[in-house]
Amino acid sequence: MALRLGVSPFAATTAAVLALSPMTAVAARPIGGGRYEAKPIALTVSDDSHGLSPQGLPPRSDAGVSLASEVRFPRCGDVPANTVVLADVEGADPMQITPSGRFSLDEAKPDANRPDASRHLTLKGQFTSSTLARAVLRLQTVTPTNTCNTARIRVTLKYTGERHKLFGTCTPPYTGTLARSGDVGLYWARFRAQADLWNLRAEHVVYLCGGSFGRRDIIEVYDYSGDEEGYGAISTLGWVISGPYYAFEEDFCCENGFVRVNVAQLADAKKVTSLDCRGQFTPEAFNPCEHAWYLGESGSLAWSDTSSSKPQTTRVVIQSVAGKPQVVDTDVVVKSLELAGTTLSWTRSDGELRSMAFS
Repeated sequence: MALRLGVSPFAATTAAVLALSPMTAVAARPIGGGRYEAKPIALTVSDDSHGLSPQGLPPRSDAGVSLASEVRFPRCGDVPANTVVLADVEGADPMQITPSGRFSLDEAKPDANRPDASRHLTLKGQFTSSTLARAVLRLQTVTPTNTCNTARIRVTLKYTGERHKLFGTCTPPYTGTLARSGDVGLYWARFRAQADLWNLRAEHVVYLCGGSFGRRDIIEVYDYSGDEEGYGAISTLGWVISGPYYAFEEDFCCENGFVRVNVAQLADAKKVTSLDCRGQFTPEAFNPCEHAWYLGESGSLAWSDTSSSKPQTTRVVIQSVAGKPQVVDTDVVVKSLELAGTTLSWTRSDGELRSMAFS
């Protein structure tokens, strides 16, 4: 994933510092799948506690949770500060954690925003307990006109309470099934181990898993209780899979909060549709949460609602991934809308039954 340098300009100095450091006095192993942080670095340990975990979120996802390992490089001349990834869903840098808890990484990293600049980091440390590691970090940025080296940055990496093992059975303890389609399933899992520790706004997360055993990639936040006053709380419901898409209803509290229906791609968790359910507050707006909404295999949504305009109109609405909401019928019984297989059916106010193909 990255170019390894033959000799680090910081290796001798860092080794000497570590030799005199009390961090080597106690040996311990980190928590498998655990998240450790200390500015400017964050590490997620592999399931077996031997290295970094190749997990995070697909690059285009906006789920708000990430377990990617990364480090923040400072500004260097006209090269702005930038976050460099050490491990994510595409792979992991070769940081090894020994049985005694020692770890090191010596890597050259490209800067995607500045092809003429290069980044280099040296990291050495040791876990002194399962929830704590002490390390020394040095960062270097090289440009055609400038070279910037940080001093030795002493960091104390602390376990954040967040933990997710990337591989294993699809339904381990403290998980539950949200939706299944064929061999593909969406499941919730406990994410934050201790309520008093900093977290990524998630108490439970949603992960994707195929079959009964395999890779379990986090794709969304399932719930979050918010701050002490409940602000920022998130809850979700109505999870469903159809073809290469999944959909769910999301409720965000409080000021300027929202309720919406999201449709996203299973392949990369990229949202393709996000519909506000507060249509009752805006004339002519749509409200897919009034009765029920359905997801087709093409990613289209279908629902029935009541417009807030006067006179009020009941209607059946369909929205495709690339299009806008289209009213397919009016003067309907809102609660009559149903989907059976690929047939969408509803009853009009005069009692007439209508249906159409929906996928």
